[in-house]
Amino acid sequence: MRSIASTNMLLKCPEFYDLYMTCHTHGWKMLAPYQWLEQENALLMTMYAGEDAVDVRVRQRDSNLKIEITSRGPLTPEHKANLRFGIRRALDLDTDTTSLYRVARKQHASLAKLVRAGAGRLLKCPSLWEDAVKTLFTTNCSWNLTLKVAAACCAPPFARVSPAGRYPFPKPSDIQRYTPEQLRKRIPIGYRAQAMCLLARRFSRTEVDLEPELLPRHFEEAYKTVRSWYGFGDYAASHVLVLEGKFHKIPVDTVVIDFVRSQYQRNDVAACLAERFDTWGEYKWWGMKLESMVKRTNWLGD
Repeated sequence: MRSIASTNMLLKCPEFYDLYMTCHTHGWKMLAPYQWLEQENALLMTMYAGEDAVDVRVRQRDSNLKIEITSRGPLTPEHKANLRFGIRRALDLDTDTTSLYRVARKQHASLAKLVRAGAGRLLKCPSLWEDAVKTLFTTNCSWNLTLKVAAACCAPPFARVSPAGRYPFPKPSDIQRYTPEQLRKRIPIGYRAQAMCLLARRFSRTEVDLEPELLPRHFEEAYKTVRSWYGFGDYAASHVLVLEGKFHKIPVDTVVIDFVRSQYQRNDVAACLAERFDTWGEYKWWGMKLESMVKRTNWLGD
């Protein structure tokens, strides 16, 4: 039996970075295997290092992120590099928000102030695979059901246990072993099981991250790519692209509809969004999100 090992990393924060703001901008921090520790201002992650599950704790110290990794046995250089890649992606460390700041400054000083305080980045998953599947979990269902589906995935028999007794999100190869019928018996996923199985097949071709292959650089081409995935309609495709740093199109769900109706007393949601946020250009989604944060509507940091 291998002994427990600890590995520390120190990652430099980009300009205008705040871990709390990043983790509270949308609901991903509430989905397994994430856990936000309010008293410590720390994020718990559970990830894979090769075939082993490891525990990751992230805390911000001034302009650095302190990463503590607990594993069974020492990590190889390859495992460390893959973990670093996944952590950077999840924490949105490679996004430059200076262009967003310039756009926000033209709109209103309060919005630019939010960007300087750390808005402009959002907690993602360590991989495009996990972001895409969790987006499926949000389609046509309540948030409580989304929480249950994510928790059911991060458990036996789909994932391996970490030293702390937690479970990472399953790999696509772990899901590919099941038929849609078998998935539905173990996860309250309903009709989405077929889409999840097909997505697992697409991502199982290699263990490396497939973003450069699956998501082209330009928004319109990327949108067409994701829309071609089975089960990904307009909302799901737009949401995946938001997580990919493409904010050109606002994913319209019940939260957005309620926001428009309550804040602007409008039922013509698409027209209202266009009137208010087309001036944000490629940052339309952030225009709406920053405004909701100023109004303290759909802002998880309350």
